[in-house]
Amino acid sequence: MAQTAESLTKAPVVAIEWNPVNWFAATWRDNEPLIKQPPRRFDVAEATNNVDNYVVNWLSAPCDMSLSKDEAMFWFSSCFGQGMGDFTMLIELTSILQGKDTIDLDTMKSLLGRTRFQKDRAHGLVPIQVLDKLMTSEDLVKLFCEMPAMIPIHTQYRKYILPFLSAEQKQSVQKELRICLEKSSWESSHNFAYYLAAALGLHDVTLELVKSWADNYKQSEQTRDKNLHLIVFGLGSADLVSKHFHRLKLQLTDHEQVISWIAHTEDTELETIYRSLEKAPFGTDEASMIKVVNAVRSVKTAEFMFDLYLNDVRFKSIASEWLQTNMRETVEAMVGISSRSGEKADQALAYLQTIRNNLGDAVIRELASDMPPKAVKRLNKKILQQAK
Repeated sequence: MAQTAESLTKAPVVAIEWNPVNWFAATWRDNEPLIKQPPRRFDVAEATNNVDNYVVNWLSAPCDMSLSKDEAMFWFSSCFGQGMGDFTMLIELTSILQGKDTIDLDTMKSLLGRTRFQKDRAHGLVPIQVLDKLMTSEDLVKLFCEMPAMIPIHTQYRKYILPFLSAEQKQSVQKELRICLEKSSWESSHNFAYYLAAALGLHDVTLELVKSWADNYKQSEQTRDKNLHLIVFGLGSADLVSKHFHRLKLQLTDHEQVISWIAHTEDTELETIYRSLEKAPFGTDEASMIKVVNAVRSVKTAEFMFDLYLNDVRFKSIASEWLQTNMRETVEAMVGISSRSGEKADQALAYLQTIRNNLGDAVIRELASDMPPKAVKRLNKKILQQAK
């Protein structure tokens, strides 16, 4: 597929202030690999506080991307030994790794098979950053491809592994993944290779799969255990993502999906987020989804937040905080809206007047210094030349 101008965009057009890891949800961007922090000192006492009755509390365990190999061995043995930092398992791991940097695939599968939990899902019980420290990037992908698809692993891979792969590592992993795909079927439960293909930017494979889905594919029995969003988000441009997202009538259902949506579309389709919230099932964490938009600074975002502020009491405080925090974009948006006709224009004008009353004319003029001349002219006419 020929790359469009958009496909070649290296950096976002809109100011978006968030974790740079989030940009890796859009694999068509020319994202530079991130640098891992050096391994920290392993504190056994601190680690011990996060294990209760042989079960690790991963929500509080200090197990992030800066863990050392010794710490990775500790956490692994805590999952598959006979309790926290099981001494026997630690000795075995030390023996396996003697003179080696990593554990080979067959040995890792044997270790994972000794869990007291469901054998074919054992890989999901260990934090992905632990496995990444103990295996090569290629073997890690092959391990996942041989196991049933576990959707949380896709998110973990995108956040904790993919952003730190060098260009050479990524190419090598993609090569192994193409071999895995030859033995995979999308319709089977062992179809994780397709999710990884989407995450790793195999755009040809991903597009071929998505184009094979009929418009009503989401409503079919075949999709009951499949997450189509993660495949669509692996397409090769924002245009393709938007086209097939809407064609398949998908809806955003959590904040991770909103992150991926913004990574592709920036501020151009924020209304899709709100439409998804309107159809969200009971129990959806709607506030966390909207709060992702807080990172986006633009006039379009200001217009979106103003709509929320006016029309949805659930998000009024979130929208109000954004509008007050991003005053430059808010003023320009209000000037544009107030130049139209109707009730919303009157509300924007009133909001502008409130800003002027609170901040004064000098601040308003400074905020407007970078606005287009027509906008400044309207601001002068409607607000600054009017008596308080």
